Amino acid sequence: MKRLVQVSAVVLGLAVLPTPSQGQVLLGILFGDKLSSEKFHIGLTVGPNLANLSGIEGTSIRGGLALGLLGEWRMSEHLFLQPELLPFYRVGANDLPQRDLGPPLDSIATDQSGSRNLSYFEVPVMLKYGLAQNRLHLGAGPQVGFLLSATDEAQATLREDRLPQDTRVTVETNIEDDLNSTDAGIVFAVEYKLAPDPFATSLGVRYYLGLTDLLKDNPGDAVYNRVFTIVGSIAMGGADDDEEGN
Repeated sequence: MKRLVQVSAVVLGLAVLPTPSQGQVLLGILFGDKLSSEKFHIGLTVGPNLANLSGIEGTSIRGGLALGLLGEWRMSEHLFLQPELLPFYRVGANDLPQRDLGPPLDSIATDQSGSRNLSYFEVPVMLKYGLAQNRLHLGAGPQVGFLLSATDEAQATLREDRLPQDTRVTVETNIEDDLNSTDAGIVFAVEYKLAPDPFATSLGVRYYLGLTDLLKDNPGDAVYNRVFTIVGSIAMGGADDDEEGN
């Protein structure tokens, strides 16, 4: 737990720094000469999540965020191993049907709708292969998430026999006890390096295919996380920075 807190503090500090170069200074102070080498690189990864839940009909995409640290090892000329720590990983879904929201507001309200807000500490580990002189990387691997928080937010209009009428009410319910504490699946990734160096800053997309039913003792259809992420990976140290300094 202490290590998780330390990593989270580092990620939060990097997130509020105005430039990648200042982030590099912070990581340099923390990790010293282990920051980067010919075969190892560390960096910051951040991007928006577009998430939904399969197994619940009628839901729509909910926006979120992925933010964390990555490590990248060059195992051979074209093969890379990339584990990550993502303490900020927000997913869920909008437009949940009334039967899936709790507690129900039927007794006092109408037009009930709501959203499910899930927060995880995610640990993806991807094996990547470099193409086009290592500027295009294709990757896949397991991803395990540890549930940090889970809430349902229900919104509705008060019924005509309630005063004041036409008033919108919101009820937020903690549903952590109803969900499994871990989520596991497979992540697929495509990324493009913005410079010839294989450890350069990159832009890419990912798709997370959850394989664990989110609900405990679920008698109905299984509910899985489905997450599409647009990812920017900011290199901290390495050839990119040397080129910029020349």
